Amino acid sequence: MSLNRNQMTLCAIGGVFAVGAAALGWFLWSAIDESGEALGERDSSMSAIDNFYSAKVFPSAESLEAVNANTAEIAAWRETAKIIAARGDKSFVETTPPSFKQFLQSEQVRLSSLPGMVDGKICAPGFAFGFDKYLGQSPTMPERNDLPKLQRQLDFIAEAVELFADAGIAEVKAVKRDDSPAAPVVEEAAPAPRPARGKGNKQEAAEGPIATSLEYSFQLLASPKALVTVMNRLNSEFRFTVVTTLNFTSSRDLISENFAARDKAESDAKNNQGNRRRRRGRGEAEAEEEDAVKPADTGIVIDPEIDAPLTVDLTVKVYDFGQGIAVAETAAAPAEAAASAESAPEGGTPAPEGEKPAAETAPEAAKPAEAAEKAEADGEAKEEAAK
Repeated sequence: MSLNRNQMTLCAIGGVFAVGAAALGWFLWSAIDESGEALGERDSSMSAIDNFYSAKVFPSAESLEAVNANTAEIAAWRETAKIIAARGDKSFVETTPPSFKQFLQSEQVRLSSLPGMVDGKICAPGFAFGFDKYLGQSPTMPERNDLPKLQRQLDFIAEAVELFADAGIAEVKAVKRDDSPAAPVVEEAAPAPRPARGKGNKQEAAEGPIATSLEYSFQLLASPKALVTVMNRLNSEFRFTVVTTLNFTSSRDLISENFAARDKAESDAKNNQGNRRRRRGRGEAEAEEEDAVKPADTGIVIDPEIDAPLTVDLTVKVYDFGQGIAVAETAAAPAEAAASAESAPEGGTPAPEGEKPAAETAPEAAKPAEAAEKAEADGEAKEEAAK
């Protein structure tokens, strides 16, 4: 049976449609298959993430070794830093109120004789260096509980005044210290039982004595050069000293003085205008010269070396870390102060029974500085080794 032309055309068109439909079906099936694979991979990844976040945390051996090494390094650094910071700590032998007051009086005489610009001295006569409560005509004796604090305060104030005199300070005008009474000594109660160690209940033991600080305020008259010297010396002190506030102003207001002098000259010139007629006979040039306003003698440009000193308000905080070895209340007093303290024992504080004299304890008092220098060198060696 032969097909006519129309039938052949229809068969060809049907074959083309059949091939196209098959191709479209194959593409559709491929897309559905790939989508299923992607969904499966997504579900697998989400399951892995959920398992990772819900798993218990357990450090690896490498992490534990790193933590232990860092802990040991930080502990060594803290110990070295504590030794260096505490290298200037001082502790004093026990004394009595009369002995301390006698030593305080001898120190007042010695410090008052240091060089300055008040008749050649660093302070006015009778200056008490912040201890007005116990010096002069006051019969007050210090309380026994206050003696350790008073010894620390007197030692630093004496050291600071010596520093001021060595730097060329003109005058120490005021010294303030914390004169609040010390807290009464309370007997320590039996220590409470330590709680059992457990998760989330870790307690660190106290690491040695607690650091304490005392604040001092000074008012000085000083040249700019002397003030810079004082600041540098305080920052390089062995004691842990912090300058908390520093204010300074000129003791003279040169601008106001200059304007006041100019105003006075202008006022004098106006007052002299009434006598102008009587002075015309002496010549116009001479009259104009007398009528001219003369400028003030003091200019605004000054020389710090010859200018009036600065008024300086200085506040210092001194920290103590409780690492000092007990030493006597002695200082390297000059020869002129030795005569005034001749009647008192050396340092104004008698050594208790069984204690060595101050001269014998001097080498032992130098041991903390040597230990601090050795610790500082060890710390630098550890840092180089760590690098």
